Amino acid sequence: MSDLKKCKSCEKEVAKSAKVCPHCGKKLKMGMFLKLIIGIVVIVVVVIVAQPSSEDAQKTLNNKLDEITNATPANLDTKDLSEMFSMMGKSTKLQKDNKEEEIKGKIIEWTVKVFNVTKREGYYRIQTSSTDNMPGTFVNLYPRDDKQKSIIEGSTGGDLIKIKGIITDTTMGNIDITPAVLLK
Repeated sequence: MSDLKKCKSCEKEVAKSAKVCPHCGKKLKMGMFLKLIIGIVVIVVVVIVAQPSSEDAQKTLNNKLDEITNATPANLDTKDLSEMFSMMGKSTKLQKDNKEEEIKGKIIEWTVKVFNVTKREGYYRIQTSSTDNMPGTFVNLYPRDDKQKSIIEGSTGGDLIKIKGIITDTTMGNIDITPAVLLK
């Protein structure tokens, strides 16, 4: 493979590494590979600079949790939701989808029955059991202090906990609530 290329201006051969043509003095364009490398570096720098710091992200989360704590919860019929989202319920997929759109974004305050607790990075994932009066839920619960962490970690299947959070979706007949706070 040749280490030479043609100058686009004077068409004489020059070294591929040359930045200026030694014959006519014209600046030579950089190759596609170099442009690609520079483009990738620019994208990486922009992504790094654009990401909020973990301190900013924590502050945003804390503000959201404060907002949830102080908000007036929606008055949703939990018995109706339990029947609607039950795996053996009579509601059609269309009816469930319509109800999901109706309740998304609503802030709820419910006492739920713990089924399972898992610890995640910065929060706890609580799966709750459905009852005749309460739908099953997946709750992403963010403890506000060590006492709340202790309460959550000490919860076992069948325990009741009071939560307040935002309905975001439904998964497998359960209502997704995230973020949520533990109420006393």
